[in-house]
Amino acid sequence: MFIFLFQLALSLTLVAMSESSLISGTFVIYNGTSTYYLQNGSILFQKFSIIQVINKTFNNGTVLVGISIISWNTSMQSKFLYSVMNSTLPLPFYYVSPYLLGEENISVNEVELFYVNHTNSYYVYLGKGNIDGVIIKTYFYFKPDGLADKVINLQLGANGKIVSETTLALWITNFNNTSIGIPHFKGITTASASNEISVSLFPVYAKIMEYIIMAGAILVMIILLFRGTKRVR
Repeated sequence: MFIFLFQLALSLTLVAMSESSLISGTFVIYNGTSTYYLQNGSILFQKFSIIQVINKTFNNGTVLVGISIISWNTSMQSKFLYSVMNSTLPLPFYYVSPYLLGEENISVNEVELFYVNHTNSYYVYLGKGNIDGVIIKTYFYFKPDGLADKVINLQLGANGKIVSETTLALWITNFNNTSIGIPHFKGITTASASNEISVSLFPVYAKIMEYIIMAGAILVMIILLFRGTKRVR
């Protein structure tokens, strides 16, 4: 009987350890910079913030994730986009269950991250993808609590050269302090449709969104194609 109870307790502990610690209302805000290298030698820059919110948690181990982007180049904000994701790896919410950190590969519902190293208290993982010959590489720097403190996204062309790079840095979160709220941003205009600008400037938006729901990181490169992008020659 003792052995049975011990095994039961152990199995329940392992199940509990695999569960996410995310709760409804959890949010993170990242500040980011995107740089685009065009074939004509021009370089485009974009400054933005990305707001990620856990809107609801479900008993089946999934969460409803909401994402909104603020472009500081144009003072415009997209409406929130929503997706239901596994709570242990709810990309495009940059979090992974801390009990998975250190694993060689993390794979949840077709989303796969590959372990790179553990440095400066960060668990570094790499996500990879390919869209029409463009190679996507996303490096996540996860803290021990499971939140990504930094995200670096690279897009490589057919020649192997970087065509765009985005760096995100964690700015504010209520993950460990529920008294913190999402700040109010003055002078920001909300787009009447979440994709009204990106569709006109990026015709394959719908196809790429299929990848965004899985990988998350390149979302900032699609929605933020606002007209105020800075250009350098």
